Amino acid sequence: MPDSPRRAGPIRFGVFEVDVRSGELRKAGVRLTLQEQPLQVLAMLLERPGEVVTRDELRKQLWPHDTFVDFDHGLNAAVNRLRDTLGDSASSPRFVETLPRRGYRFIAQVNLASEGLARTQASPDHDGASDHAATGAGSPPRVAATAPQSHPRVWLAACLVLGSLAATGVWWFARTPALANAPGEKPMHLVPIAIPSGVPTSATLSPDGNAAAFAWWSGKRGDGWRICVTSIGSGTMMGVTPERPAEQGDDYFPSWSPDGRSIAYIHHDGQTTAGDSASGANHVYITSPLGGGEHRVSDFRVAAGRMSWSPDSTFIAAMHDSGAADHLSAGIYLVPLDGSKPRRMVSTPAGASHAILSPEGRDIAYVFCEVETSCDVYAAHLDHDYAQIGSTHRVSKTEIFGIKGLSWTADGRDLVYGAALPRRLWRTPATGTQSPEAVEIGGFSATDPDIGRAGHRLAFTRKEVDENIYVFAVGNSVSPFLTSSFRDIDPEYSPNGTRVAFASARSGALEIWVANTDGTHARQLTNSGGHVTGSPHWSPDGRYLAFDGADNDTRLRAWTIDAEGGTARQLTSGPGEQCQPTWSADGAYIYYSSDARGQPNIWRTPSAGGPAEQVTHTGAGKRAVEARSGRYLVYQSATGRAPLLLLRSGSTAAKQLVACVRQTAFTIADDWVYYVGCENSDSPALHRLDPLTGRDQVLGLLPNIVESEPHISVSPDARGVLYTRLMSPEKSYSLVLIENFR
Repeated sequence: MPDSPRRAGPIRFGVFEVDVRSGELRKAGVRLTLQEQPLQVLAMLLERPGEVVTRDELRKQLWPHDTFVDFDHGLNAAVNRLRDTLGDSASSPRFVETLPRRGYRFIAQVNLASEGLARTQASPDHDGASDHAATGAGSPPRVAATAPQSHPRVWLAACLVLGSLAATGVWWFARTPALANAPGEKPMHLVPIAIPSGVPTSATLSPDGNAAAFAWWSGKRGDGWRICVTSIGSGTMMGVTPERPAEQGDDYFPSWSPDGRSIAYIHHDGQTTAGDSASGANHVYITSPLGGGEHRVSDFRVAAGRMSWSPDSTFIAAMHDSGAADHLSAGIYLVPLDGSKPRRMVSTPAGASHAILSPEGRDIAYVFCEVETSCDVYAAHLDHDYAQIGSTHRVSKTEIFGIKGLSWTADGRDLVYGAALPRRLWRTPATGTQSPEAVEIGGFSATDPDIGRAGHRLAFTRKEVDENIYVFAVGNSVSPFLTSSFRDIDPEYSPNGTRVAFASARSGALEIWVANTDGTHARQLTNSGGHVTGSPHWSPDGRYLAFDGADNDTRLRAWTIDAEGGTARQLTSGPGEQCQPTWSADGAYIYYSSDARGQPNIWRTPSAGGPAEQVTHTGAGKRAVEARSGRYLVYQSATGRAPLLLLRSGSTAAKQLVACVRQTAFTIADDWVYYVGCENSDSPALHRLDPLTGRDQVLGLLPNIVESEPHISVSPDARGVLYTRLMSPEKSYSLVLIENFR
């Protein structure tokens, strides 16, 4: 790309300054690390501020024609890394705006540092709000004032206030910047579907898009799920299936008929019914959107997941329950409303889910997961009688970590699905010829999409787990340590106590981050492309981090990375999965848990690379930590009630230290063992144990510690203990619309 006068010197925007020629990016004078490709993206955007830089232009600049690369994934990763460095957000951009399927645009004001007078450019169709302040006609150019940066705790408090308003039924608008649109098109934006209370999920839109049906639970123990309906914007809801206790069954996965007269849903029987060989079977039921009774369509047993209607509203496409003792083959069946025998449309593997007909009924899509971490979307063509034409083809180009919901776009060209990790919405052509593209306006924690036949709205479920890192001050109290509006888990103090490593979903998927212990300078180290990443552990010299993350085959492996950033190095491979890596006291080895031989055991491998060796052989091996003295190894058994065991150096016989410890909730500091017991409490006790004498001391309570892998970490001075705290006992569920979806 040729130089221009604008690139002759450093360029400033907000608190940032970039010198493209030297490749330096600074924030308030402090130099930041930015890789070459994200820097090239920034340079191209700054070359034409306020203008669209197309994806094709970026491809030609970053990847010449003779370069073989997954362009879509590579560009998305480069833009995400740029946004991470700038502290920007795809859903609420201050600098880089996404134009779906077209490209990107730099929307902040820009000026040349070499000029005494600021020369500014801004997006021509932005209204000048906040940091994009417009100048009046004839006014001298001026630099927009930089908005103050919100502290994470202040931002969390704001999020909690908004959440409480939504929970009480107040109709609030989630203000999001309008994405770029063609002339005459209305901008896409988010609108919450307000309901009075409870837990909603799996919304389906009415044919005109003005109402939604959804599965709803009161939140009270013992209550069952039922189907409810709300008119968009009303803030009220009406139950259309009976209110009943959970032991009498639950209602899930509603689907609104194209003629608008009926809602189909899955009723999960609470008790054995005639013709079923097992309790808790799923059957197709229908009801009116106005309520007034329910009707069981047939005895055909269906798998849990989304169903869909034929365009004429006379049949329902549903996945057969492969566990039913009815001798029917696995596949998607056409279920007549008159109760006659269902007919198989498409053969699928046993365990497939979600049977989604296209709006015209000429294609059908479904999901199949070999395991939860390895899912794909498949599709098949249909004739006028809903019989398969040709072979089934794979739509997704890469394996997906969990698929939560599936829907066709109104034109039948694309499929939109929700992924478990990174938990957001993705859109992909049904032909399977292109990589998926994130529906960025949906933001993080979006799942379970449904696009009404009107096509201008997309409903989805926002499911968030608010987990933050807290510090327990020994002899004092518990207080926030690292908080954000996203999941922050797996904290680990550096050996000198000046930094902390942790896993965070701030970039959309769980990645490894490092921050100062005062919460400043949080920086993302890994970029896994949405794969599972977590469990960081520092090397004894503080130069490296070990962590577990999925490889290209979505199997967990042990990795290492420079604590200052760089390319991660895969350390383990082979059969099974390897996770929970920790460094030996001398830094020569990395211990990890592996199920390579059928049951989890502790292994270790040289940190510089080399053959691995098995340490335990009794099916005991969730996690292991070596004492600083190197005299013994403490590890948690994967059998029984997860006791904590001690293995002396050079010995093969382990002794039990604690009868039961919460999963991975232990560590070693100054040869003391810190652990959290298995008592049934939301605020369990933190213990300190001398493993040689057996002296056990209770230090205090850890309120609302997470149940799943509640890592703890002790500061070098033993004054603070980090842990992950669940901010709410329940996941936060809400229903949201993308207005003017296209």
